[in-house]
Amino acid sequence: MSEVLLNQAAYFVQRGDLLRAEAVYREVLKHDPRNFEAHVALAAILNRRGRPQEALAFYEQALAIRPDDAIAHSNCGGVLDALGRRQEALAHYERALAIQPDFTDAILNRSAALCALGRPDAALESLDSLLSAQPRNIFALYNRSVALAGLERFEEAVQACDAALDVDPNCADAWHNRGVALSQMKRYEEALPCFAKALELRPDSAQSWSNRASALIELERHAEAAADYERALALDPDAPFARGYCVLAKLWCCDWNGLDEQKARIAQGLRAGLPVIQPFGNLLIAADPEGQFASARIWTARHAGPRPAPLWRGERYDHARIRVAYLSGDFREHAVSMLAVGLFERHDRARFETVGVSFGPDDKSALDRKSTRLNSSHGYIS
Repeated sequence: MSEVLLNQAAYFVQRGDLLRAEAVYREVLKHDPRNFEAHVALAAILNRRGRPQEALAFYEQALAIRPDDAIAHSNCGGVLDALGRRQEALAHYERALAIQPDFTDAILNRSAALCALGRPDAALESLDSLLSAQPRNIFALYNRSVALAGLERFEEAVQACDAALDVDPNCADAWHNRGVALSQMKRYEEALPCFAKALELRPDSAQSWSNRASALIELERHAEAAADYERALALDPDAPFARGYCVLAKLWCCDWNGLDEQKARIAQGLRAGLPVIQPFGNLLIAADPEGQFASARIWTARHAGPRPAPLWRGERYDHARIRVAYLSGDFREHAVSMLAVGLFERHDRARFETVGVSFGPDDKSALDRKSTRLNSSHGYIS
């Protein structure tokens, strides 16, 4: 009986009638609760219908029945990835590869998860191995561009996108990522045609609209940028930071229409912990300390990566003077240095030892030299 029902369900899937297919697979499991094929097929249907949490439960039940099925492990990892549980997803991809080392989909999924987890070096290693056997695998070439961008090897990322586009000139993801890599190298004029091509191929990509807008902002084409941000927000009202950048682009054009409404929506988003505006942008439109702290916390959580182990572990030190370090990217001709010099001058040198640590450029300006002279020691880090 199960075989007949499985064939019937597969027929419905082939016709695109997922609702009826789901009902039949559930009927199979009613009669045969340990039917592996029904579990994985039902999981795939639920995932396609936008119910990943339910899909995950069926993949887990399938793997309890057949723990050494590489495809089920890889697909289960895909659902976990969609749920943002990437470390767990990675474990499933690696289990799939332990079972079947040449499983291309698992290699690709693993590389994407590694990049998302901040391990692009490991992703690149596995992708290069795959490409040695499949040099024109477009998914591997595209994922390689993502890994190279994660390593800040942007010129090589552009070359990887070009290799992907040589295989498929209509790969919207490759055009998009090429634009992103060029933008990272501040080659905004070159990035614009890439985003334009990506949008021609996939006009419903909020990310491409938003990234093109960012390039336009850098080129001081603020009105065009605002229009692109509005397109992004129409497609995805929660597009990361797009709402804040849209408001700022309009302000640069002296366009105050709807400003109060947008400020209220940004404040609401910050209270909900959403990435709606970057911290310095929020300083321009809001004065509440809670909102400033929220925007800084949200931005840092998305951009700073995992918090490293603390350098200080509670040890007690005995110094003749209190040691204070100042870390800044603006020990140069900049408003921060103009204000900080007065602070440095007021330190009691008999009681305080100050250290300036710069992670910005050494512009060799008089202000930079004065900051250096006023601190007990001063260094540059890259």
